[in-house]
Amino acid sequence: MDIREYNIKKLPYHFVLFYNLPADKLLTFRSLYQGQENDNALLTYCYLDQQCGLSYRAICWATVFEDNSIKYHHDREMTTMLILREGGLNSDALVFEESDMLFYKHHADHIKEAYGYMPDNTEIHEEVLFDDFRHPSYPNDILVVFLSPDQKVEKMWVTELGKAEDGAIMVKLLNEPMNPLMGVHEGDLVRVIPYDFGDGKQTPVAVLDWMK
Repeated sequence: MDIREYNIKKLPYHFVLFYNLPADKLLTFRSLYQGQENDNALLTYCYLDQQCGLSYRAICWATVFEDNSIKYHHDREMTTMLILREGGLNSDALVFEESDMLFYKHHADHIKEAYGYMPDNTEIHEEVLFDDFRHPSYPNDILVVFLSPDQKVEKMWVTELGKAEDGAIMVKLLNEPMNPLMGVHEGDLVRVIPYDFGDGKQTPVAVLDWMK
């Protein structure tokens, strides 16, 4: 599953294996960080940096084989620090609990000691509207569903500004839509309402001009 499809609140304080890396990224990383020819995946640990937000510290190279088996090259742990910031590497990813990766637990402990441990930021509070869609480092930022006139779905980050009289919330769009038919642009003000797509969850959905 693409790293962007994961609930962002469920990533911090987990090991994340990036694989199917873009070819240019893979070649660059191999060249700069002691990669070898068969290395095609990076094992990282995800954490919250108080200054830089969501971050991934590379632990070691790995190889993902055609049968989906994985070999971690822990005999070649990173000697040069590689830290990826949010959005710095978009590829498929697998997410593991710390308890599933005990061999690397000392890395997790060291990172939490160095950068702090903020588990409260990853908790979901049912009484807070859209809390499971809020960024763990920037709680006023919400990942919102945008629907285009051609029925394409795009998820984009917005910053909450306040509530409208009808119960909607007013937000500022932080991304430039990939779909030009969306009719909005980075910096625009948009109304967002809760919508149940049938899963019982109140999903934030943007109300655009074409919907009116």
